[in-house]
Amino acid sequence: MEGKNKINVRRLVGASLLTIFALGTLIYAQALFEITWVGIIRQYQHFLYFYAAWAVGLAIWYFVTIKSKPIKKDEIIVKIIFFFVIALNAIYAALLGDSNATFLAVLLMICYAVGCPWGKLGYKKHPYIESTSEPTDSQHSSSLPWYKTWWAWLVIVATIIFASGAFIIMTDGSFRNSDNSTDPFEESHKSAANTINVDYKKYKIKAVKTYNINYTDKSWDGGSIKINKIKIYQTAKPYKFDSANDGNFKVNGFARIYMTIKAQEDINIYPTQGTYNYSNGEQHEVDSSEDWDGKINADVIKSGTVTLPIEHLSSTSSIKNIRMKFEGYDQDEDDDSLDKDFDFTVDLK
Repeated sequence: MEGKNKINVRRLVGASLLTIFALGTLIYAQALFEITWVGIIRQYQHFLYFYAAWAVGLAIWYFVTIKSKPIKKDEIIVKIIFFFVIALNAIYAALLGDSNATFLAVLLMICYAVGCPWGKLGYKKHPYIESTSEPTDSQHSSSLPWYKTWWAWLVIVATIIFASGAFIIMTDGSFRNSDNSTDPFEESHKSAANTINVDYKKYKIKAVKTYNINYTDKSWDGGSIKINKIKIYQTAKPYKFDSANDGNFKVNGFARIYMTIKAQEDINIYPTQGTYNYSNGEQHEVDSSEDWDGKINADVIKSGTVTLPIEHLSSTSSIKNIRMKFEGYDQDEDDDSLDKDFDFTVDLK
């Protein structure tokens, strides 16, 4: 193993694993293009491309040092930079709730570690050398292999940085036209838009999650109320929001509730004028221009949305339930038999 021309099998295995990792993540990332360009999937693609770029660079490092003892100083620098950067990405992914990206970061670190001579026995079998021999200035560029020159590794590092940045730009939804006339991120997660319109204003979206609720309240003689789904939108940044009743405050997201009302009598019902409570303690009234409710005659089915601001939102999964309160009554104001104060809570899961 220590001979000049003998292959370091451990580094060969490490390089092979890194190559497989890079190819797998690149193929996976390309497959995600068919799903969406923005939101959670785009964010996941960023991690995939970043990890793949690092895996390619490290695979090159191992392949070119298979037949020689690596320089200790160079190897330590690579180790420190790699584990620091990838560990930060793993932590960041975990904070975003992206467990897949965190897992891939750990897997990448394992693939890299496989090729390293860890432990006392490993260093004994494949020891480092402290530095390269010192050739004369005239022989310097020609006597050293390219992988033992500073400029070669400068090119590799620059390539990794460039590739990572380029892939992030390539997967940014702002470079691709999207149809904002339809609501983003349908149940199949096969379409997306990077903004949400609320009261004629556009808010840039960082992530969105759809909860299929399928809750129906049939306790009212006037008709039934069905909550079809709820979407939680996380904005790309805090936005100033001018509410009708609570003044100005910063929002970090929105909740959009999809509901269907099936009337059995001539009724008045106003979910767009109700109050809504989140599990984080916030209470909001509807401030959007949605006005699809009101008078609904017997045997008529009407569907619409209720959109509400969210002041505090760390992720699209942080809201656990929503309490909904609104009124319904008979169109004949002299008949109070159908007066109903709706008050129910739906879980987001």
